[in-house]
Amino acid sequence: MDQQIVRFIDLLRQNEVRVGMSEALDAFRAAELVGLNDREAFRAALKTTLIKGDRDGKTFDSVFDLYFRGMGEKIRAALENPDDKRRAEESQLWDEMAQALDDQEMSPLMEALLRNDTARLEQMLQQAAQKTGADQIASPFQEGYYSYRMSEELDWYNLRFQMQQNVARLRGKGYRQLAEKLERVGDQRMRMFQEVIKEYVRREFEKTHHDFRKRFQEKSILDKSFFSVNPDELRRMEDVVRTLAEKLKARVTMRRKRTKRRGTLNVQATIRKNIGLGGVPFHIEFRRKKKERPELVVLCDVSDSVRQASAFMLRFVYSVQELFSRVRSFIFVSDIGEVTELFKEQKDPGKALEQAFNGAVINVWQNSNFGKAFADFHRDQLHTINKRTTVIILGDGRNNYNPPNDWVLRDIQQKAKKLIWLNPEGKRSWGVGDSEMPRYLRWCDMAEEVRTLNQLRRVIDSIVL
Repeated sequence: MDQQIVRFIDLLRQNEVRVGMSEALDAFRAAELVGLNDREAFRAALKTTLIKGDRDGKTFDSVFDLYFRGMGEKIRAALENPDDKRRAEESQLWDEMAQALDDQEMSPLMEALLRNDTARLEQMLQQAAQKTGADQIASPFQEGYYSYRMSEELDWYNLRFQMQQNVARLRGKGYRQLAEKLERVGDQRMRMFQEVIKEYVRREFEKTHHDFRKRFQEKSILDKSFFSVNPDELRRMEDVVRTLAEKLKARVTMRRKRTKRRGTLNVQATIRKNIGLGGVPFHIEFRRKKKERPELVVLCDVSDSVRQASAFMLRFVYSVQELFSRVRSFIFVSDIGEVTELFKEQKDPGKALEQAFNGAVINVWQNSNFGKAFADFHRDQLHTINKRTTVIILGDGRNNYNPPNDWVLRDIQQKAKKLIWLNPEGKRSWGVGDSEMPRYLRWCDMAEEVRTLNQLRRVIDSIVL
């Protein structure tokens, strides 16, 4: 049983579930106490000891079912005739055929198929998978290849020939009805078992990639432009933002714990500590520098051309706001207004965004005027910026030929820890027409094109990690 649990824990880790040595030892002890007789008690014992949070619960359930359920039920369901009378007749088929062909040697696979011996068939599948490497399948595109390899290992193609030979021999001996039954049942069970082989390979892949389709969709969504999403993709993007935020928070938490625990070697303090011990460094001293959480100020252009990108920016920021000591958010078109309290009042970011974009804070139907919005921010908020503050501006920089007031960014950059500009437009468009990006870029510590969630994620990562 221990080997099964070791393999199961390995599968959880391959599916991005963090399981430490202490959790594994607890699982062994719990499994020994409850045993294997009560499946649900066994599941609960493993889940209680191995899973630390709700986020990994669904993964555990999927992998547990795939690993511990086995293929016996699937084989039985595929091969058994739903008709009770037919099932009773077919159960005697092997004995009748063996008696009629007493001098004929037949393969173990044929016997297991005709006897409907699910335990033996499952064992044969496992052995074939190990010999062909199907239990190490790494891509869904390999399912056909490994199904073919397993069929060869099971001597599947020779089995069909044997089945046809036995039908001919039975007819030659005058067992016409028995020959017809063997031909009908044998063909059906061989066809169904071929599907079972494919299902077995598919399940071997799902053990280590149980959410492959979800992750594949997530990956495609990550690189989808904000400007070309349909309503269904928009909903999936919102789910992906939550997933990304949870992963980022977990990574940052682990990194901060390691930094706090380890620190760097303090040579002078170590020498002083061990003077009385002849200079032998029995006691090691570390220099632990406390890393302060950064402050974040976000200015989002919410004009029609970039509103979608700003929505995801604000949604992402408020999903990870506990990673910052303070988060303040502003939206602007021509006027600028703070939406920090709006997001605090509305626990659902979607509702807060809906209010902000419907004109509850500023007039969102004006023509863009970055210069005016920047000047107003300078007048009212510059005093709140300090050397712990990272300022992010998200906008296309298209100012409708109004005064750009780029001197505001100069003053912000001098006071802030970092000034970052995120532009949803392609870089080739920066400076074309009414774009004032070349003027604004002079005062930015970093300027990036952000048209996708992947690009947005990388920027947020660089700030908090």
